[in-house]
Amino acid sequence: MIKNKIFEIIGWFILIIGLLGLFLPILNGLLLITLGLFIVSRFNPKTKNSLTKFLKKLEEKFPKIKKTLKFIRKIFNPKSNNFDYEQKL
Repeated sequence: MIKNKIFEIIGWFILIIGLLGLFLPILNGLLLITLGLFIVSRFNPKTKNSLTKFLKKLEEKFPKIKKTLKFIRKIFNPKSNNFDYEQKL
């Protein structure tokens, strides 16, 4: 329980840094936002819905990123081979 809260807090922290990274040239904002959303989505259903919408838009804009996203999904959801973000919300 405490471990989950710590991971959720870390995820929100990474997400906030990612948002700052959109405006600061030093940080890669898109990467940090994606990572933060993946971490927080494991603990928060509303964030999981936001992540699914974000990933759909990301894949539409950058079709070559599909393999990378599939790899990331396997890392953060090892129990299943797919992160079904195309299911009806």
